[in-house]
Amino acid sequence: MSGILSSTGVWLLEPLASIDPAPLFVLSLLPYLAFLRWAGASKRMPKLALRGFQFTLVFVAVTIVAAVIAQQQFGRQLADVDGLHGGAEAFLTVGNLMILLGFRQDPTTTMEPPGDPGA
Repeated sequence: MSGILSSTGVWLLEPLASIDPAPLFVLSLLPYLAFLRWAGASKRMPKLALRGFQFTLVFVAVTIVAAVIAQQQFGRQLADVDGLHGGAEAFLTVGNLMILLGFRQDPTTTMEPPGDPGA
């Protein structure tokens, strides 16, 4: 099976290597921003979890800055500069922990307005 993929599948993937991923990255932010807007407006998500999802955007910003520094200062991609890559990934870890701890909280800590039974 792997022989078939390596001999016939490579030519199918080669055109993808020439595509600039930057526009796709920007487009991928739109549904995420819509999700954040919905999650905040619904007032049903735990506050800390929502902050964790929002903090993921901080990770994105830090990763972009770190990638630029890696390219300009070291002439390498971010994944090849361990200190910068690990530092950027730490922001993702913090965001994920916030989400995890937010959903592990008591359900009464949601952003639901007082007196609203949450229909």
